[in-house]
Amino acid sequence: MLSEAIKKLLGNVKPGDYVTAVGVDTRGAEVKRVGTLLAPPKPVKGKGGEGARLCIGLKGTDPEQRSTWALLYESNGSVKRIKPPVPGEDWTNGPLKDIPGMRVDAPMHILYGGKGGKRATQEPTNGERAEIVHVGEGRYEVRSLASGKALFSGAWGAQLWWSPAAENGEPYIEDQDQDQDQEHERQEQNEPQDQTATEHRYGKAVYHVRTGQVVGYLTPLKFTPIGDVE
Repeated sequence: MLSEAIKKLLGNVKPGDYVTAVGVDTRGAEVKRVGTLLAPPKPVKGKGGEGARLCIGLKGTDPEQRSTWALLYESNGSVKRIKPPVPGEDWTNGPLKDIPGMRVDAPMHILYGGKGGKRATQEPTNGERAEIVHVGEGRYEVRSLASGKALFSGAWGAQLWWSPAAENGEPYIEDQDQDQDQEHERQEQNEPQDQTATEHRYGKAVYHVRTGQVVGYLTPLKFTPIGDVE
């Protein structure tokens, strides 16, 4: 059972929340995790006394993967709920190692916005859907999902501009840039004439990442499934 002090530290965060947490890993080194809280906090005991093990990562990741763990103790732990980043709108200039899911044994998709670093101060206005691939000897490539072309390569600490991609099986809000996604352009050409009126009422159309079909409409406050559209 979690101690009262740890319960106070955890506050009202619950599984499914998007959080940022600072604690230690299984080796005792300080670690920061950002992502979805995958499971209820589990009581633990260690050098820091009584604590909790949080499992934080991409939605759907097995919480038994140690790469998702952060051990929080009264003396050196913190966790708080934060706003989930919006694909294509919220951009990060940082190293590969800080991208949530990089240590997970599954395809890692992002929106790639260009090379990062201290001199890359201009935030991208759009990105290209890409997959991060380990190519051996501690090096990685960011490859375009459309063409397979390598867009970026570097080691664990190499910096790049990135934004999260929609998670597997979930809708992806397509970019309006014609050069970015020709498939979306073809989809728009085939839409019924009342599509514009529907978007004015319900928000921006949301397309499925694989089928290209409209699955609903999105506003800053609400997602309306296609089945609920009158």
